[in-house]
Amino acid sequence: MSIPTTLERFLSRQLAGFEVIVHPATATLEQTAKAAYVPLDQMLSATALGDRRGAVVAVYRATHQLDLLAINRQLRRELEILPEQRRADLFPGCDSRLVPPLAAAFGIKTLVDDAVGDTDDVYMEVSSTELVRMTGRELRRIQNAWTGRGIAAPGPEQPATNTDPHQTIRARIQQITRLPAMPEMAQRILQLRANPYADARDLTRIVELDPSLAAQLIRYAGSPFFAYQGDVTSIHDAVSRVLGYDMASNIVLGVAVGQSFANPPEGPLGLRAFWRHSVRCAALTQLLAKSLPGDVRPKPGLAYLAGMLHNFGFLLLGHLFQPEFYWLNKQVEKRPEAPILKLEADLLGVTHVELGTWLMEHWNMPGEILAAVREHHNPDYDGVHAIYAHLVLVANRLLKRQGLGDAESLELPAALMEALSLSEEQVERVLASVTGAAEALDGIARQLAA
Repeated sequence: MSIPTTLERFLSRQLAGFEVIVHPATATLEQTAKAAYVPLDQMLSATALGDRRGAVVAVYRATHQLDLLAINRQLRRELEILPEQRRADLFPGCDSRLVPPLAAAFGIKTLVDDAVGDTDDVYMEVSSTELVRMTGRELRRIQNAWTGRGIAAPGPEQPATNTDPHQTIRARIQQITRLPAMPEMAQRILQLRANPYADARDLTRIVELDPSLAAQLIRYAGSPFFAYQGDVTSIHDAVSRVLGYDMASNIVLGVAVGQSFANPPEGPLGLRAFWRHSVRCAALTQLLAKSLPGDVRPKPGLAYLAGMLHNFGFLLLGHLFQPEFYWLNKQVEKRPEAPILKLEADLLGVTHVELGTWLMEHWNMPGEILAAVREHHNPDYDGVHAIYAHLVLVANRLLKRQGLGDAESLELPAALMEALSLSEEQVERVLASVTGAAEALDGIARQLAA
């Protein structure tokens, strides 16, 4: 396939200084660089992004990884990676697998990473058999492009022939030395929980510093399944009259840690679906805990937190590996019947369970939470704090009956139910209670996803 006519005419109209390099047909950038005898770090990648305000193409070195959060912060946008069909509509006449870095030829604004220097010679794929070479300065000039500061970060070096996503993401994980820091408010709550002398007044003083947290807590305390007779109008009422100190502190902690992430909102793994499932799972896990016999009953507050945080690996995946998250999100949408752990293992070679456990360990979360995050898909787990993992598993399978979440089955394992001293009738009553409060819980979820 030769250089598209639209690009050729654009370069001519702009009086651009460029050279066309012909090479054998290839399938990847690494193969193209090798076939054209070009250093890979001088090749450019391009990614098509879009939101309700239109499309933008981000251009960066092929050896770098795009940072979508950095782009959205700088442009004050809500851009997401566009699917292939949208790309085909934006770039008529181009190879469908390519996003041309010369996007201005199609009337689309371009953002060029500042790691592409003005005097650097850069090479851009314009077809499966042709590259265009020009300087970074010329690339910006002919497109009147924006310059993005740090919109892509250097990725780990990979062998030129390596296209295995398992190898790629595993290598990138090994390169990461910093995980998202726990938000300051969450750190304060953890410190408070560690203080044996803290009480509801201390918690109230902390929560009142954050109006968003305060509103969430009041709204949760006013949920129908608490059946509080009266209006909940203050943090003090929510903590002292309805929830109690333990329950309230865990609710606030769960909401606060969720503020670390700003993933794409759409899709089965997007923020809207994620928080809708997590909030309902937290409420369901909490009520299931209260249904257990007193001698084995876990702390309802910790049960709530386990239900809230058990799938945080999805948030970390979207935060650290945005293209892979987008890819997985689309595959889950196309194959909703596929077990999520198998899908992740096949596509990425890493699961949300592994990533979530890693994050919880980094944040020094309680052992009960670690067990729930690590083992919530495992009905045979019998380690320390297994009851929290088992309650989350039951909650997930109940929610799956309503079309929510990623549970692998609708069946409640008989041995696990017997160990918990729960009957099918009991859990169905608890599920009905949460379903009756769905409007209030979904309102909380919408606020978390906003």
